[in-house]
Amino acid sequence: MSRIRVGVVGVGVAALSSHIPVVAESKEFELVAVMDRDPAKLELAKKRWPICPTFTNLDAFLAVAGLDAVIVATPPDSHLAIAGSAISRGKHVLVEKPLATSLSECWALIELAARHGVRLLVGHEKRLHPSF
Repeated sequence: MSRIRVGVVGVGVAALSSHIPVVAESKEFELVAVMDRDPAKLELAKKRWPICPTFTNLDAFLAVAGLDAVIVATPPDSHLAIAGSAISRGKHVLVEKPLATSLSECWALIELAARHGVRLLVGHEKRLHPSF
């Protein structure tokens, strides 16, 4: 079985503490790209992991050859645009919670994923945590 080639958008707390290390250390996934608008955040990630190519431009990131899936770990007001762009290019997408900033944006992403035949997931990682 081939590994799933994943890219991460957004180098904040969720990406640095969970998404990047899990993907980078997995035998099932391959980290193939990391994107953030802030070059300093990309440098921080590079210091912690010998990671793949990094990008400050979403179109260049999404054009990475063989990119199968995208993790969106950015502020909620950017989820619709980033996830929508990835889905439109046939990428499976995991969006860090919340999915979007309104119910209409959520439905737009759900319908777009259905039209393009890709999976759309929301990262509610604490839903099974005992305190919740």
